[in-house]
Amino acid sequence: MKYFLISLGVLLLIIFGIVVFNRGGSKTVTTPSHKVVKLSDYKTNNNAAVDFTISGAINALENHRSIKITISPLTRNVTVFTGYEGQVLTSQTYPNDVNSYSDFLAAITRAGFTVERKIDSKISSQAICPTGSRSYYKLVDSTKDVIDLWTASCTKGSFGGNVALTNSLFQSQIPNYTKVTQGVSLSTSGGSSNGIF
Repeated sequence: MKYFLISLGVLLLIIFGIVVFNRGGSKTVTTPSHKVVKLSDYKTNNNAAVDFTISGAINALENHRSIKITISPLTRNVTVFTGYEGQVLTSQTYPNDVNSYSDFLAAITRAGFTVERKIDSKISSQAICPTGSRSYYKLVDSTKDVIDLWTASCTKGSFGGNVALTNSLFQSQIPNYTKVTQGVSLSTSGGSSNGIF
């Protein structure tokens, strides 16, 4: 009986050792890898573009304005929208080339265009800072949003880059940005203003 119990104990230890060995000795926790987006990978992709949009104060339908700048390897576009459903007020498009686009992507990368701040998933940009503005930063490949970040005039959002520098770099891609946006107000009053940002 004594030898039987000893043999049974040894057998149980062997089985336990095999189970632990096959599991790697301990329970491992895997962290999903966060894919780092490199803008340089998109510099020759004609289906990709980077967008910067600033949406004005939450005000009357007739007074609400948004400005969107889209830069791609082939074109640079600025559009002023009126209302909340994307009705175009004015738009201007300019040609672009790969070398210019490549330098632009490098510049906004240095400004932190791809840097994402971790925020509570319950926080939405919709109507945040209602008397101020909301800014959106996107990398779009065909119809897919590869990067989709935001910030606002009264609080920090998911965009972790240098807001002033990034906005300035986008505006500088449009030769007559001031003229195209002349008289556009992003304030609650709806009156005209110069120097939108």
